[in-house]
Amino acid sequence: MSAEPVTFSTFLTDRLALTVLAASLIVRLVLSSLIGPGFDEAYYHLFARNLAWGYFDHPPAVAIVAGLGGWVFHGLKSVVWSPFALRLGAVLLFTLTLPGFYLLAGRLYNRDAARFALILPHATPFFLVGAGAFVIPDNALIFAWVWTLVIAERLRNDGMPRLARKSGSAESAGKLKYAHDIHVVDDPHLQASTGLSTTSLSTTSLSMIQRTGLFMLLGVLTGLALLAKYHAVLLPASLVIASIYDRELRKWWLDWRLYAALGIALLVFSPTIWWNYNNDWISFAEQFGKGTSGEFRLRFDLIGQAIGGQVGYLTPWVAVVLFIGVFRKKRESIPLDDPRHECLGQDDNDLVETGTLSPKVSQEVAHCSQLRAQNRSNDRWLVAFFLVPVVGMTLIGLTRGILPHWTMPGYVAAFILATGGFAWTKRVRRNTGIAVTINIVLVVVVLVQAATGFIPLEPRADPTLDPAGWRVAIEELEQSGDLNENDLIFAHKWFTAGELAWADRGEHEIVMLGSDSHMFAWWAPETLHRGRSGVFITQARYNIDPEKHFAPRFAQVEQLQLDSVRHRNRWVQMKAWRLTDMQHPYTPEYGPFSTP
Repeated sequence: MSAEPVTFSTFLTDRLALTVLAASLIVRLVLSSLIGPGFDEAYYHLFARNLAWGYFDHPPAVAIVAGLGGWVFHGLKSVVWSPFALRLGAVLLFTLTLPGFYLLAGRLYNRDAARFALILPHATPFFLVGAGAFVIPDNALIFAWVWTLVIAERLRNDGMPRLARKSGSAESAGKLKYAHDIHVVDDPHLQASTGLSTTSLSTTSLSMIQRTGLFMLLGVLTGLALLAKYHAVLLPASLVIASIYDRELRKWWLDWRLYAALGIALLVFSPTIWWNYNNDWISFAEQFGKGTSGEFRLRFDLIGQAIGGQVGYLTPWVAVVLFIGVFRKKRESIPLDDPRHECLGQDDNDLVETGTLSPKVSQEVAHCSQLRAQNRSNDRWLVAFFLVPVVGMTLIGLTRGILPHWTMPGYVAAFILATGGFAWTKRVRRNTGIAVTINIVLVVVVLVQAATGFIPLEPRADPTLDPAGWRVAIEELEQSGDLNENDLIFAHKWFTAGELAWADRGEHEIVMLGSDSHMFAWWAPETLHRGRSGVFITQARYNIDPEKHFAPRFAQVEQLQLDSVRHRNRWVQMKAWRLTDMQHPYTPEYGPFSTP
């Protein structure tokens, strides 16, 4: 390994890293193309067709991610309405995120750790296909989160001294092959044996302009994180907690550039604040109030679900490795082939012989003490970026329901710390490869289930049915003459409305009937369609009876003939009704068409 610190140039010349990145891109492109959109992805594609600075559900970044493929392949209808195009933005964004894992681990530890950090996320379902291939707000959040930490590390460790050999024999030069990884101590025996002194320190200090530019970039990235997901407030919260115990970060509070960065972050995020202001703060209220029941009580069943969900998103074996790795003594600042590697796991007393210290022992003690000291100081600040999102959110699960992916940004720090906690040995490489392989096999099982339904799940509990049957049902209704060009298509939930909108490919207007219509309260409220008629389409697994629910609001409700439809290699039971003349439209409870 080179004695130079890991940089982006290191990444660009690291054949193994580039091979992993290319293989990851290909695998995720293939996986993303083989299954239809989940209900939230189908819904998010409507964000891209209705661009705004904010949405009921999320800030606007997910609209860009969902829309990128459609804009790139505009005019190629068969491609635009494919899972490949829908997820292209997510796949590419994660490809741009992965080098951040490499750089952060490489700068804190070494190139072996950098490679480990590049590979390890692929062993988890959430990072491989969740953030890595499917359209979710976390695509942009994880991107901004990772690169924010990369910039923060560069700023925090700027100017920290690194050893430079002033003089000495070939033997001493060999001893200092990895000298850039440690601080020198003011020990005469050490200086004599190595040719080093406290005056031979080299630094990689940034210029004032460079440091100012990085702080400004830190602000931009934090603002982008907020545009991705409101949970990005945990980034500055983690910084505050880290600065309590980290002296280098505490210095930032006396630096005007930190406050300039905060101002830039708010400026970048301000369009979403303005959108919320003009919409009764509806998105803030929805997201920050999610999961509350209106009363405070401890729910140990909910925290069990929160922990179990995270383990499922990570796989149990990776979850255990990450939790151990966060707090494990770091051993990776020196590569395994350096004879001083073992001292990172020792105490000074382990090296001291009975009696008076000899010069040789004194040198070893000094070396090891300094290695351990820098290792602790250079990466411990990251622990807060794990504890605040993961432990903090999980504890919130004691009082309300939380979703597992709310904690996932915290595992970015866990990946990095784990690569420093576990040496990149042959055994670790083998186990990591096995974990990645198992993860890919699990994803393939899901793909096979989506295509064949070979696992006998209850239809309502099978998420692979989400995209199934909608397009075929629309085509059959059009062929039978039951669905006309001027008809509306009705849905009973915002997520089925999203699936219908994706399947319909923009040929009809989609209207969600009833309350809690999310963005359909802005796009297609019932009050704008009084007197209109159309077809209500649903999957039979939802057990909806329009004659009971919607008959009082329409002049006529008539069930249409629609047999089970074939979706790939499985049959899906669909149902449809003609709803004629909407006479009593529902007034949305929020949005521009709500009643004051």
